[in-house]
Amino acid sequence: MGPDERAMIAGHPLATVLENDTPENRQSPEVQSAAATLVIRTKFIDERLVRMVREGATQIVIMGAGWDTRAYRFAGLLSGVRVFEVDQPATQTWKRRRAEEALGPPPANLTYLPIDFRVQTLADVLASAGYDPQQKTLFIWEGVTMYLPAAAVSDTLQWIRSEEHTSELQSLAYLVCR
Repeated sequence: MGPDERAMIAGHPLATVLENDTPENRQSPEVQSAAATLVIRTKFIDERLVRMVREGATQIVIMGAGWDTRAYRFAGLLSGVRVFEVDQPATQTWKRRRAEEALGPPPANLTYLPIDFRVQTLADVLASAGYDPQQKTLFIWEGVTMYLPAAAVSDTLQWIRSEEHTSELQSLAYLVCR
């Protein structure tokens, strides 16, 4: 994380450690709690991603992708899988710039899709990019729903579980809320 990104999380307990990594700061209960929550959440979702791809998932949709780097971190495993990252345009612009600076060009199978869940549907946005509802798909929605109106969350989840998807589609929506 660069200084601009650290400034964005200045009030978060982990910001202290990122700015001044000392044993005392790492011992803080707030820091330990925040770090443990993020590590456990990430590990849980990553394990499900690996399992779903090994079981034949050919598409991954990361909703509210933010700073997610799974397309980079799992580039080898995901080389034959379409990855759709959907998020607000401003967030995606910043993330894309910083990811290219830090990690290089995006993987060829990664598609960035701008969305505003409050006024657009996931179905329409994905359809515009060649998403195939007949394919086995993993949906990941991590730490986003608390920022959206309940109707937007409900509508999105209803579409994911809708009959538009074939019986072979196995979709999972992981909701991680604080």
